[in-house]
Amino acid sequence: MKGRVVRPWRAPIAAALVISAASISAPRLAVGYAGEAGSGDGPDAAYQGLAVSTHHTHLTRALAYCAGFPALTGHRNPINPLVAPDAAQWAERIALNDELTDQGTITGQDANGDPVGPVWTNLNTEDWSYTLPSAAAVGCADDLTMVYPITQSNVPPPIPNQAFFDPASGFFTHRFGPWAGQFHFAQDDALADDLAVLRAFAFGETETLRARSLYGFGAAGANAWSGACYDQRIEAVATGALEPGSVEAFATYLHSLGDRYSHRMCREHWLHRQTPPWYYHTSLAALQETCAFNDHAFEFGCPDTRRRAGFLEGTVQGGIAVFDELLGYALANGFTPRVASVDAHGGWLRRQIERYAMSFRNNLTADAGTCRVSFTYALLQACGAIQPGQTGCLPDVEVDAGGTCAAGGRTSGCDEGTAHFPMTPACGSVRN
Repeated sequence: MKGRVVRPWRAPIAAALVISAASISAPRLAVGYAGEAGSGDGPDAAYQGLAVSTHHTHLTRALAYCAGFPALTGHRNPINPLVAPDAAQWAERIALNDELTDQGTITGQDANGDPVGPVWTNLNTEDWSYTLPSAAAVGCADDLTMVYPITQSNVPPPIPNQAFFDPASGFFTHRFGPWAGQFHFAQDDALADDLAVLRAFAFGETETLRARSLYGFGAAGANAWSGACYDQRIEAVATGALEPGSVEAFATYLHSLGDRYSHRMCREHWLHRQTPPWYYHTSLAALQETCAFNDHAFEFGCPDTRRRAGFLEGTVQGGIAVFDELLGYALANGFTPRVASVDAHGGWLRRQIERYAMSFRNNLTADAGTCRVSFTYALLQACGAIQPGQTGCLPDVEVDAGGTCAAGGRTSGCDEGTAHFPMTPACGSVRN
């Protein structure tokens, strides 16, 4: 499979974890911190089709730089034009490999949709060999057929024919694959603590990644949510070039960490459902408020309801958790943080992460995606302007310069959050 290209899906929201249910009028894609129109902003025809999560990619890159890692500070958007792997600095390597956990491969596309430019990939093209188990092999009745992992042969309608799990591809972090729980829907229970397992691999404390795998089987016509028999087990993953203790492994861990916050609303409301026993996006009516396929559209914008605030909390808290891990990783690798913590400078970075989440419209709006790209680049530059040993208040990041944040991408009436999610006050301000 050497040279295989897995392109980002093309749809109203790019790059997805699971796609719309029958209750959604048109197919919409949803992934943890969903891939966004506008994230590959710019008119350059040689880089069409590049849509990524601004959280996993652009925010993570800025946070890595703020944590002390070097970055290509003159490169506003690392995916347009796409940075070549051998030219990337630590911040870009961390951010792009974080995003690769969803994409598998990222490459530019020309006007015809053909690949062009640099290629980033986490596919194991060297020693990948994986055979999906039979129903009997996981303790299910042998007359049942596989409903999970979701492959081209068992796609439940109305999901369009897209890039689902292929056991021959070496895309082991696939969002429809056996280890989707490990990389996208992490949990800790009697079977495994997914984040702890992946973190140990990322820091080189274990030589192999033994991850929680997911399987489901059902009668004819069943799907991943209506199967008759499910199994979770621990299996070794052939990670190929993703070596223990590598920066790529660390970035993959950051993805799983972020997704755990992104999917918090679903995880906390899944309770003890049996179909499937692991939490996952669903069309089940009982979970439409927390686990719907298009719920990632609530991760950005002005939280005018308590429900929306719950999703915004995942965006903000996930960013903070990622930054905290980046700080420790930077120190372990001999780098000096530019920002000591999210609460330094009167909570400046915490407030900027909140503004990233609330100042711009949801991921259906290309102008909003472009605004978030601009905001994270301005955040990176602001961290670069902090002097060693500097204390005291810092001004809010602004993105008006250069016309890279159109009014149509902004929210209104959310400059300081809402009653459902009040924003951290600006340093030195007094809130009544």
